[in-house]
Amino acid sequence: MSHLAGHHDLVLERGERVALPINGLGATPDMELAIALRGAHDKLG
Repeated sequence: MSHLAGHHDLVLERGERVALPINGLGATPDMELAIALRGAHDKLG
C-alpha cells in the first residue's frame, strides 16, 4: 500500500511500522486489526 501517493501514505507507513513487530510474531496486519477491533468491541460491550 506504500505505493499510494498523498498524505495517506504517511498514515499507511505509520501503520505498517506498528504492524512490523506483530507480523514478526506470525500474525498478519489484517489479523491484528481484527483482534484490535474485537478487543475494543469487548471493552465497549
